[in-house]
Amino acid sequence: MEVCDFNHLIFYAKNHYENGDIVEDVRRIMSIRCGLEIEHMKDGDVWLCAVHALEEHCPDSMTRVMSELFNPLVGEIVGGFVFPGSPEDTRRLCPLGRALYLVTAELMRLKVQDKDGNTILELGEVDEAILPLGEMAEKRQIEMESAQ
Repeated sequence: MEVCDFNHLIFYAKNHYENGDIVEDVRRIMSIRCGLEIEHMKDGDVWLCAVHALEEHCPDSMTRVMSELFNPLVGEIVGGFVFPGSPEDTRRLCPLGRALYLVTAELMRLKVQDKDGNTILELGEVDEAILPLGEMAEKRQIEMESAQ
């Protein structure tokens, strides 16, 4: 099975990479995917890549994400947005950060295995050269080592 496109963004959404500044993290992932130096990856490019990932892997989520982005009931606060149910460190984000949070929340729900453990979507391997490994990647490494 071929490794899927946007695999590292999916790994990021599923906490296989450490989550820092979501905009800069996704910018780094997408710049590597696109073969660009990070300084050439503008905000609009980051957003277009994230939307393309969502279209490719979660097409049924597009309407939900777009309606949430333009929901007038979401309260704007000084310095960013508040959106309920998000982890404390992501409660205040710039508009692009908020949009990327919504995209990664949908990608996090993406199923990569069926109920029997068979691979549906091949993600390949995480790469420490992209971002530091997160808790799920570390857990996966421990499980693989104990299985040997």
